Amino acid sequence: MLTLFAESKTMSDRLSQVSMNEFETHKPCFEANANAIISFILSQNPGELSSRIGISPALASKAIKMAYDFTFKNTGLQAISAFTGEVFRSLDINTIPASAISDADQRFIIVSSLYGILKPSDIIKPYRLDYNKDCSPDGSNLIEYWNPIVTKSIVSRLEATGEQEILNLLPGYAAKFIDWKIIKNHANVLKPDFKTIDKSGLIKTPHSGKLKALRGKMIRIILMQNICSFKKLMDSDSNMLCYDENLSKPGQPVFLALG
Repeated sequence: MLTLFAESKTMSDRLSQVSMNEFETHKPCFEANANAIISFILSQNPGELSSRIGISPALASKAIKMAYDFTFKNTGLQAISAFTGEVFRSLDINTIPASAISDADQRFIIVSSLYGILKPSDIIKPYRLDYNKDCSPDGSNLIEYWNPIVTKSIVSRLEATGEQEILNLLPGYAAKFIDWKIIKNHANVLKPDFKTIDKSGLIKTPHSGKLKALRGKMIRIILMQNICSFKKLMDSDSNMLCYDENLSKPGQPVFLALG
């Protein structure tokens, strides 16, 4: 089971020293594409970038500073530790034993607006970008730019490993980086739906922040319990999430938040 989840907008700025050998060993597969996007960002002034990616001029200036720092590969962070959004806070990677995450690169893909796809151990630099903005190397939309590249990469990975199941934990814009019609010709795709139960016992759809937290908890469960198939995920014993067969639909299992 290959699990796909997304970057977060917030990232740590506490970078670690990285040797050239370490960087080359853990270099993202589309580092060259990321470099080209960074070059385009550096061609913009703060006002232009602010309009393109829908942030304030102050944040645009910060994004440009990050782009300047991108070229220095002697510092960085592993992707799984670099992002600090709700998914990653709930995953809480620092409290998971190293033995449980030893094969994470073979089981997880992080979809990134800058890097396309990342393995958890890939060494990256902080950046500020959105999935649906016009910041590709030629100024076109990132979804149009990345969709064929990311789709082809995932298909190649499925063919190389023989994996036949994909767990889709991606939010809307990140999911557009992938042509699902093509992917479904190569693997069964499962997209979990999460629900909460209020004090009166009513089942509800969680708000955005809670939904992100539940995605993070599911990733944590997969790692901690070494889950490698849809069946094992649905049968998993957890005090955080519980599969509900009655509420589920084909291809869209429902998991209830516990506590």
